[in-house]
Amino acid sequence: MSVADALYWDATIQRDIILDGIKAKRLGQPFPRADFYWTWTGIRMLFPLAQLLQKRRCRGLTIFVRDDAGRGVPAGMMLLIEKYPWPVPPAAIAQSTFTWFIAAAPSASLISRGVADPPSLGRIMLDTALVSSKALGLDGQMWLHAAPSGGEKPIHFYRTVCHMPSLPRGAALPGGQLSDGRHFYAPVPLARRLIHALQLTR
Repeated sequence: MSVADALYWDATIQRDIILDGIKAKRLGQPFPRADFYWTWTGIRMLFPLAQLLQKRRCRGLTIFVRDDAGRGVPAGMMLLIEKYPWPVPPAAIAQSTFTWFIAAAPSASLISRGVADPPSLGRIMLDTALVSSKALGLDGQMWLHAAPSGGEKPIHFYRTVCHMPSLPRGAALPGGQLSDGRHFYAPVPLARRLIHALQLTR
């Protein structure tokens, strides 16, 4: 993720997300998006620095889709901690990739920027995290936290669509914290299946 990617997102896609949230609030409707207050120019700079103090590499990634003219349009943003302790012992590989932040552009935002038929981004972004883990020698092991402010939609996606198990509420996490029951993980067998499922489209 370049500085230009983050600046573009904050000035356009993030602006659309904020306006959608304000509109929903005025209509008395729920707006369950965890990324409502996120600023990617800050996220891509400050959080990697914090992880550097822990001697871990944290990378920002941008997912692009092509508009009708063939130009790349940022459609997803991710922040991955490349090698983080795996929370489900015992395991042959003690490390994993932790997907720290993940945000997909609303379809309406992409349509307004020339992407006539926006793809479903959830599996694409999850695949990016899994393949990153694979490339790091971690065999696809990856886990993440579905922020409560995102509501039940990500829970359904991770549990039902991707078949990812979740850590039980109160389970110990690396660093001494306890799970709120919204931590999902992809062990090696599941990671391999998910990666293989998108092999022909990658």
